[in-house]
Amino acid sequence: MYEPAAVSGNDSEASTRRTTSAPEGPAQEDQPQAAGESGTTSAAQRPGPRGALKGGPGSLELTPEEKARVEELRAADAAVRAHEMAHIMAGGQYIIRRANFSFVIGPDGKLYAVGGEVQIDTSPVPDDPEATIQKAQAVRRAALAPSNPSPADLRVAAEATRMEFEARMELARQRAEETQMQAGEYNQEGGMITPQPAPVLANLFA
Repeated sequence: MYEPAAVSGNDSEASTRRTTSAPEGPAQEDQPQAAGESGTTSAAQRPGPRGALKGGPGSLELTPEEKARVEELRAADAAVRAHEMAHIMAGGQYIIRRANFSFVIGPDGKLYAVGGEVQIDTSPVPDDPEATIQKAQAVRRAALAPSNPSPADLRVAAEATRMEFEARMELARQRAEETQMQAGEYNQEGGMITPQPAPVLANLFA
């Protein structure tokens, strides 16, 4: 997840998100759209470069401030996409949904990603603590894969660590029961019968 110095989810999944500084225009998720009643926009409706309005038809002249803002947005776009790709590459089979981006319109009229998220499955594997341990480790690697994990990424990593700890406790309990079963027998009610020592035999003489 790419968010400001800041994976939402339920019991079975989590997502990560991070946004940059104040957007130039309204942030959008999923499909890049400009604001409108229907949620869609045509080429005629989409705001063009501000420089084009100032300089006349076809002009792409931007002010120094606008040029600086465009460079800032380009850098943010690249960082957002790299951040989410790191999650996806590390998350592998546990990624539920590919990257979902939020966009703003820059001074040049182009769309730039300023936030993003992916969803990853953080549910334990039922009745299989060993598989749960492996999954928790993979989820933690995915959450911490970007070079600058967000606070949400760190929360997902902490949740994965907790899941691994609980799975290890369950695995230890199962192995302890297996050891007890090898050392003794269980009656039909589930109670353990302690093996009785063999009797010591002696010959009696009259």
